[in-house]
Amino acid sequence: MAEETRKDRCGVRRPVRVNRDESPLGRLFDPAGNPAEQFLTRAEFEAGERFRDDLAQSTLNPRLTMDWAAPPAGRAARGPARDPAAASDAALFARARVNKALDAVGKPLDRTLLDVMWRERGMDEIERAERWPRRSAKLALKLSLQRLGLHYGLIAG
Repeated sequence: MAEETRKDRCGVRRPVRVNRDESPLGRLFDPAGNPAEQFLTRAEFEAGERFRDDLAQSTLNPRLTMDWAAPPAGRAARGPARDPAAASDAALFARARVNKALDAVGKPLDRTLLDVMWRERGMDEIERAERWPRRSAKLALKLSLQRLGLHYGLIAG
């Protein structure tokens, strides 16, 4: 775990503890490294992490463990609510933020962003699926994070 400062939704920098190994962007940005040698800028990294937080809150992210908070429903399996009416307000607002962010990123870069941040696909896998040249998925990800940074106001436009 590392201690970093990140902007919250109000634009205030706050200290947070992060596990960089958990982030799909962790290998592409090292806050302690030389900025000239970084593939991603701090703003691009923060935009990606903010998007990832919204994905997690929106319940669009696939659940990896049992949902013990869900009430038992007879013989039905426990799990996340699939009915939008049963979703929490926080999840609905997060889902709206995710959709606005994807609209801001635009097609086809939104697909690359989701592949990396939600599906956690590797660059090689994305390039094979899209039939792109080698190392092009990394560039597509950087472009999508730049657009995301503009959307969040982390990058001046």
